[in-house]
Order: sequence, then structure tokens, then C-alpha cells
Amino acid sequence: MSLLSDERGLHLLVLDILCLRELGPEFITYEPETLFSEMRRRFGKLGRVTSEKLLACQVLHSNNLYWTEWEAFEKVTASISGEVAIFSYVQPPDPEEAAVSLTTAGQFADHEYSDEVLRYLASVCLHSGLFYLEGPLAVALPQVQEYVAGRGIEVNYSTVADLLRRTTSMFPDPDSVEEVQVNKVLSIRSALKDFEKETAAQLKRITR
Repeated sequence: MSLLSDERGLHLLVLDILCLRELGPEFITYEPETLFSEMRRRFGKLGRVTSEKLLACQVLHSNNLYWTEWEAFEKVTASISGEVAIFSYVQPPDPEEAAVSLTTAGQFADHEYSDEVLRYLASVCLHSGLFYLEGPLAVALPQVQEYVAGRGIEVNYSTVADLLRRTTSMFPDPDSVEEVQVNKVLSIRSALKDFEKETAAQLKRITR
């Protein structure tokens, strides 16, 4: 199995390090087919999803579209999540995928997010019933709070924070809005922890 086959499931950060190590920073300006050809020559067969991730690396390095345009944010997030980015229809991520995407992009640059992207991110969280944002998702908290306040939705943020301090496991049968929020936050924390653990393991394998 080729190192760059989709089955390997290499994270975008790992692929970026491979490109920098093998091709140097110049890879950022390569035409897609040149980039694919060079990586195939070094590592063998290149999967379609992995190809998308390589292009996403270039986007994150070369411009700020991910941070300023919701379509770019969505499609790069799809690639980071291991999906083929399809521009003919909407592919909203779930909050776990969005959190991993934000964490990944933060390793490339520290651009300011546009209100357009933050509102899109807020809509992703709200669609999943998530109002309590922490960690990387907290960047869209003002937009979420604006929505919640505007519709008279009552969320006791302090109660959620207190519950999160006192538990590390999900409520099997949540019976309040706050317990539902705790379960969602813990799921996101778990996704980020798994992402960080797997990325570290992949980096270790490619640097042996």
C-alpha cells in the first residue's frame, strides 16, 4: 500500500511536512499535476482524497481564503476531514470536524477570520444544537450568542461550565439543555484528542 493511498488516512499536517521535506517550500506554487507527479514519483500511488488534501495544503499556505470565504472554509474542511470536496453542493461539517479543521489551519497561519466565516461556523454549531463553544470553536462564540439572544433561547453557560469541571464522561440520558451541551462539548474534546494522538503517531512513523 502506497504511503499516499487514501487508506493510510494521513492527516493534512503530516502531508504538509512530507511536501516540505521532499519538495521544499516551493511546492506551494506547483501546478496541481506537477505536485501530484512529484509525490507519486517519491511515494507511489496517490489517492483522490489525499490529492485533495495536498491542494488544501497549498491553499492554507498561499492565501487567506480559508479564513475569509465560507466556501473555501467548507471545502478545505471537507479535505481535512477526509472527504472529497464537491463544489456543486453544500458540505457543512459537524462541530467535531470544524474543531479539527480550525486546529489544523492554526498550524499554517494566524489570519483573522471574517464575519462571513464566523457566521458560517456559528451556523454549523447551532444546526447541531451546540451553543456552548470552547477551544478552537470559541472564535465563533459572539455570533452564536448573538443568535441565541436574538431568539430568546435560554442557555445557562455557567451551569455548563460547572458541569464540565465536575465530569469527564457523557450523560447517558441527558435531561436538560445544559447536560446536552456537556455531551456535545465532550464529544468535540474527544475528537480533538484523537486527532492530536493520531497526528503524533503518523508523524512518528514518517520520521523514522
